[in-house]
Amino acid sequence: MRTTAVFTFLKHEQPSEAAWIALGEIAKQWNDSHTPKFSDSMSFLWSINFEDQRDQSFSEFLQQLDSLRRNFACKFHATSELIYDEADYLSADFIEILGISLEGFIKRPFILNAGDTLSSPVPCHACGWQDMFSVAQRAPFAIDERLLDLAIPQGGSPPQGGWDCVNLPNGHKLVSRRILSLFEENQVTGFDVLPVLSGTSGKQSQRMFQILARKFVPATVLSNSGAQLSICQVCGAVLDPNVGDHAELASLLTPTTWCVRRKDVAQDEVLSRHPSRGAMLYLSQRVYRLLVGAPLNGIVESTVLALC
Repeated sequence: MRTTAVFTFLKHEQPSEAAWIALGEIAKQWNDSHTPKFSDSMSFLWSINFEDQRDQSFSEFLQQLDSLRRNFACKFHATSELIYDEADYLSADFIEILGISLEGFIKRPFILNAGDTLSSPVPCHACGWQDMFSVAQRAPFAIDERLLDLAIPQGGSPPQGGWDCVNLPNGHKLVSRRILSLFEENQVTGFDVLPVLSGTSGKQSQRMFQILARKFVPATVLSNSGAQLSICQVCGAVLDPNVGDHAELASLLTPTTWCVRRKDVAQDEVLSRHPSRGAMLYLSQRVYRLLVGAPLNGIVESTVLALC
């Protein structure tokens, strides 16, 4: 596991011209002797991206940043991300699973009825939050099954036996008959299945199925530098005002880690952190190992989730 860090400095946000000039001088001096290097975009934005906060250069950069803050009150945005490795996934309680995208083929959409299937985003009635997943699904997805046997639009090799997990525009996933059979044979608990239509014929696909968790389980703890933050229990959004640009540097550079109560999960091996039950989909360690041990195509690991 490693932790990245990205810093951006915008000219119009600086308190003075002197602050922007000082930042430019430090950036140029840094680039003469360090990596990673500052990037200058259109003369109004400096940015720098660290792939691992454990690198010595990152500690040196923080010293330079502290000087800019003390002497010029420079403003900046900082974000971080946890990058997991195989050992992390094989020890986590739950692992978020994504698929591949088959949208992007010229004049060949994978989803044939997206405009008729999904509504516009709807804000949470409790906190007002909405995102790209906050859409209602009005009908089954219709897909072009022929694309399941092609390489993704970005290139690569065609999948032997077809793709087994494909992302949908609302954050949900389609899974293959192979995955569904694997779940059924091993008595995986906590999921529902919706039909998918093959082409425009109206017939149900025998290759792909839409999978949902049986329940939405909101995170109860968002650990950020050890702090407990408020979570909307209706939609799972973070409500704490100290998240984002208002947070201290130490918090910004400590990625969030998610936790759900063991009693809320109960015996389910599939769960979702989104009220749609299809986005932000997590599988238990046992189910994840079943997928890893099978010859499947298109399984992409994302974040992890702890039980507490």
